[in-house]
Amino acid sequence: MDIICGRIGFETKSLSTLPSTEDIITIKMIDNQLNTRRSFWINGHIKVTNLIQPFWYLSCEKCTKATGYEVEQRFNCLYCRHDQVKAMPRCLVIVDLINESSSLNATLFGNQAEKFLGCTAYELMNKSDGDSVKDIEKIATLSSSHKLLIQVKASKHEYRDITRWKYTILSVCDTISKEINTLTQTDTSNDAEVSQVLEIIEEQSGKSLGITELRGMNMFDTLYPK
Repeated sequence: MDIICGRIGFETKSLSTLPSTEDIITIKMIDNQLNTRRSFWINGHIKVTNLIQPFWYLSCEKCTKATGYEVEQRFNCLYCRHDQVKAMPRCLVIVDLINESSSLNATLFGNQAEKFLGCTAYELMNKSDGDSVKDIEKIATLSSSHKLLIQVKASKHEYRDITRWKYTILSVCDTISKEINTLTQTDTSNDAEVSQVLEIIEEQSGKSLGITELRGMNMFDTLYPK
């Protein structure tokens, strides 16, 4: 059985036990528990509320780190040290996790983002129109049809003496089917770093980052200036 989220379904695998009641907390409780743990289970809906955001970025096909090269252009990756890798589009979508207590911004990356949206990174790239994706409401699923059990991971980022927390969705469980979808990531540290780069760029430019800026940017130089 699949988890049904709007028009799309997540691939699932059965678990013998779901998280215990004690492991499931409200969104409002997360702040008070960040000193003791980084992974949380919550009940809530997944929804895309910001339609003007970079739904994709260009990345190394091997390590998924962001790059400023053109799509399918070959280059020597400075991160994973692989030579002649391709720059490939990869999904990145910021969503709202919503329940009765509060809401929380979190990020979906890669295959898991494609499964939620119901479209591929190539489709999003081909529909790009300046700093937005044209007709995103028509080509993508933007909200879950019912409440889900969601596992999020918190990552701490410090920039200019300001500490912020970023959240990445790791797993989604359909409480109706009692099955779980583990959103496997190649390397969650890569995704956390991408989020950090985007935030640094936005703070330096004083505006929200659009797709046009993402494509023309060398993110390695931004994160590690010479």
